[in-house]
Amino acid sequence: MNEGVAAVRRARTIRATVSAGIAGATVTGLGAGVLSWWQVPALAVPAVGRAAWTGSRIGRIDGIRAARLEPGEGVIDTYAVRPPYTGHTPPSPHEGPQYHLRVTSRGIEMWERAELPGSTPGPSSG
Repeated sequence: MNEGVAAVRRARTIRATVSAGIAGATVTGLGAGVLSWWQVPALAVPAVGRAAWTGSRIGRIDGIRAARLEPGEGVIDTYAVRPPYTGHTPPSPHEGPQYHLRVTSRGIEMWERAELPGSTPGPSSG
């Protein structure tokens, strides 16, 4: 296994674990004073599973985007973009922004979730 793939998997696992821990602690904290002891795990298990799935999905997309960077290239900023929808129904708001505009030290990239439909090189430094 290549070191880059191992680093992406490790980062994805850490993100999923942190997300699951936060969700589990929240559900447990909210339910501890109001619910019976057997109701807390019944609510915490689905919440932790959902949080772990979401964290791993976000980590996968971030890993794909990070692997696209060239050596020495850095991310300056990332912007969520919501284009106008004219020909079809827009995605549900809970799906989050579908497009991200990422400005790097070497250009601009337009991402559609984990796909890179287009990029533009920045101004030459020579």
